Amino acid sequence: MAYACVQDIASSWNSYENVSSGLLEPPPAGLIAHVAGPTDEGVRIIEIWDTEEAWQRFHTERLAPTIARLESITRTEPNYRALHTRQAHYRAHAANAHQ
Repeated sequence: MAYACVQDIASSWNSYENVSSGLLEPPPAGLIAHVAGPTDEGVRIIEIWDTEEAWQRFHTERLAPTIARLESITRTEPNYRALHTRQAHYRAHAANAHQ
């Protein structure tokens, strides 16, 4: 079953972009979609994973070590909310559609 995660992070958009590029390249196994955008409080991230186990593996292997390296920066802890999806719709992007 697909697993969705919503994260609210007290961070500037520039800081998020600097950190996220290292987390998402190469794309982690099991990641279906990653959407992020600035909010009044920082950044909101919404991800959809193949399974909760895929999310947990990413968290343990990539995200937690990256967060640990940022400990010198004053920040609040991210707020994670699990969303056990019952329905998801998305439009696949055709890379060659406009060529």
